[in-house]
Amino acid sequence: MKKARLGNLTAVLVVAMTAACATAGPIDDAITRAAGNLVADQTGPGSWGEFGFTGEAVAGLANAYTLTATAAYKTAAESGGDYCLYDEGGYNSGTGSYTWGLYAGAAYALTRLSEISGNPASNSWRTAVADDFNERNATSEINWYRSNADDSSSVYDLARLALHEIPPALV
Repeated sequence: MKKARLGNLTAVLVVAMTAACATAGPIDDAITRAAGNLVADQTGPGSWGEFGFTGEAVAGLANAYTLTATAAYKTAAESGGDYCLYDEGGYNSGTGSYTWGLYAGAAYALTRLSEISGNPASNSWRTAVADDFNERNATSEINWYRSNADDSSSVYDLARLALHEIPPALV
């Protein structure tokens, strides 16, 4: 149930932010309600109780912060970003290495956190995503998707990687 609720809230944020440029009022209210619910439902260590799905909520909160400048959204997004890095990914910032690596949603979320940081061109979020990409092997990644994920998940994750996640310095 909690997984479905997180997915629904994240979907509301994505749809609302896509339409935000076109109209205000009800869209702004939807963003505020969805982001407020995500902030309220976040647990102490920065997750929402569903390992591997934190990145989607973090990206939604970062987008909500961009549109509303509500500090609580940024704070919750940063807490979730830390959870993505250290709990889900096993990141060691001292060595720049990962035990497991980032989920695709988490990598996307960290790029969004980088964009809302004080210095988008140089920050810990950007460094962590670059470290993750530097550790990846394209052949291994493709083989993992072929044997462990259904086609829709593969397309969804790879589309995010292709469209947004790759830091410009790595292209």
